Amino acid sequence: MSYPKNILRSHATSMSFYKIILWLIHAGLITITGVASCAALNINAAETRVVMAAAYNYGLREYRRFVLPLREVYDGDIVVFTKNPPREVVTLCSQYNVTMRELKKTTHLGVKGDRYAGYTETCKKYHMCLATDFRDTFFQSDPFRDFPGDTDLILSGESRRIRIGKTPGRPYCSPRVTGRCTCPYNEEWIQTCWGEHFASSLNESVPICSGVFVGTPQGFFDLQRLLLMEMKKSSKKRYCKARDQGHVNFLYYSNQFPRSFVMQPQGDGIVNTVGYIARTRHHLEKHLDSSGRVVNSDGSLSPVVHQYDRFPELVKLLDDKVETLMGESRNN
Repeated sequence: MSYPKNILRSHATSMSFYKIILWLIHAGLITITGVASCAALNINAAETRVVMAAAYNYGLREYRRFVLPLREVYDGDIVVFTKNPPREVVTLCSQYNVTMRELKKTTHLGVKGDRYAGYTETCKKYHMCLATDFRDTFFQSDPFRDFPGDTDLILSGESRRIRIGKTPGRPYCSPRVTGRCTCPYNEEWIQTCWGEHFASSLNESVPICSGVFVGTPQGFFDLQRLLLMEMKKSSKKRYCKARDQGHVNFLYYSNQFPRSFVMQPQGDGIVNTVGYIARTRHHLEKHLDSSGRVVNSDGSLSPVVHQYDRFPELVKLLDDKVETLMGESRNN
């Protein structure tokens, strides 16, 4: 691997151990029998995980924000779907062992549909996969460490105070609203595509964010199949305005996803979607530790932070982190 020594240092011992064991197995010098023995050794753990993102028309700054914090906590594969990236971006990705690919045109929906096909095809080669929005996501710890068993896909909820449907007296969400509110975007997506009756059935339902998914190859296959099938249907509806998130919420709340799909509430899982946390310093501080890092409800570090760009404090936190990592890289 070619990424800087300071990023590798924390993983060097374990990775060397895995590679030595694998070499001995392939050489026939040792034999391991039984699935339990392999699982206990966690052999090939890094090689069977991948983080994926579609990143079109972004520059070096956005790539540094995404790649450097991720590489500090994760040494598995990273695949970025893009086209004609700047030369300095190519250099950065080569330095940090990031694979760059162009999305194949597989749907009539453009990048928003093609990326799901790209994610699914790539995920076939791994045991665990994460697909994420690129511009507004950063990483604080290994995103695969706490993946629950008997689960094929993790969906992430928006803020617990947000609702999809509208009820009398409940305001629409805005930066000034700190209590329970209705998200006008999610409401419009559901109402224009699946009708007022279905939208009203979601008056007390929290929106699911389609920005980050974590799962198995089976989970990604099922997500792509169901999502693209529903997108094809909705594309024929004259007034339908739903993006992929609207379709994900429709499929989840109409019970069309498999039971192996799990929705983790905001602040209780791998992905902490912070965009609709009330935008006051008081409310934000409740979600930060003493070092200014984003934490879950139990005080543990949030592995993945999504929609951080809505808070200047979190943007500064990330940029300071990137500067530190760049300085360490230069010193090594």
